[in-house]
Amino acid sequence: MKIALIRTTSNRIVLDRKPESNDVGVTEAEIIEYVSGLQGVVSLTASEENGAPTAAWGDTFFYYDPEGNIAENQRLPFATLVTHDYAGWDTESHLDRDGIFRVNIASGRSGFEQLLGHAPAEHAAHHDEYDYAATDILLPHPTYAAQGWVSILNPAERTSMQLRKLLDDAHDLAVRRYAEKAGARLRDPPGLRCPPMTEMTADVRRLLDRPNYAHLATLLPDGAPHVVPVWIDIEGDNVAVLTGPGSQKARNIEHDPRVAISLIDVDNPYRSVLIRGRVVERVDGDRAWGIIDRISRKYTGQPYPLRTGRIILLIQPDRAQAVTFG
Repeated sequence: MKIALIRTTSNRIVLDRKPESNDVGVTEAEIIEYVSGLQGVVSLTASEENGAPTAAWGDTFFYYDPEGNIAENQRLPFATLVTHDYAGWDTESHLDRDGIFRVNIASGRSGFEQLLGHAPAEHAAHHDEYDYAATDILLPHPTYAAQGWVSILNPAERTSMQLRKLLDDAHDLAVRRYAEKAGARLRDPPGLRCPPMTEMTADVRRLLDRPNYAHLATLLPDGAPHVVPVWIDIEGDNVAVLTGPGSQKARNIEHDPRVAISLIDVDNPYRSVLIRGRVVERVDGDRAWGIIDRISRKYTGQPYPLRTGRIILLIQPDRAQAVTFG
């Protein structure tokens, strides 16, 4: 029976069992095809043609680089597939055996500890507990366990479904890390600081003061837009938005504080406010509840009914304008 990784419309691996020979397992080609098809992934199989070091020829490295703007010498893979030992360095898996390969996956510190029961930094004390040549079993990486890497040799019936989740989680982790680094570059590019704050005009303030509903756009970790309706108000020179601390928009601004807002005048749908800016503060505690109740009274005439699980995002406008269409 052969276990194959196949892609569904949701871009996930599922098991496809086909009666064949005694060859049981997920093939190297299937793993490479699956990971290479994940969003934003660049895969590289080392060879003489692409100038890779001789020792790495035949091994495949998977990077998350959706914009293609990371220099090759600065890329860090989130997974690799290796087919041979590295003499004097990585030999405990005995990969030079016929037909043996190893999938290496970055699980992160917390993921590693959840999977193996000890922190990556503590692995040296546990190193001798594992048989790194065993197949179809989750193992710490024999060399990079301290960096939060795990591995599976020749995944088959016991680990094929686990491999799916590990690869998906590693890809998600790479997406988040890329977004965090991209956000840092966007917040403080060399030689350029945040744009100066735009002073809100009387027309902008007038429409923000009224109980008009707004839509707030933030960026998901993969760069896709996320838009939701929000209650909104003015707090000093900033725009205040009410949300939950664990909401998608609150999580998004942890990676990238840039936002956009559109607001429609309830009395004239052709009149609107357009704002671009960035979240400069998350407010909680007593100060937040003062703002929350004020916003709630504006929209409902009553204080906010729930007394937990809400925060305020303060947005500094980089650009704010009141416009009338038509």
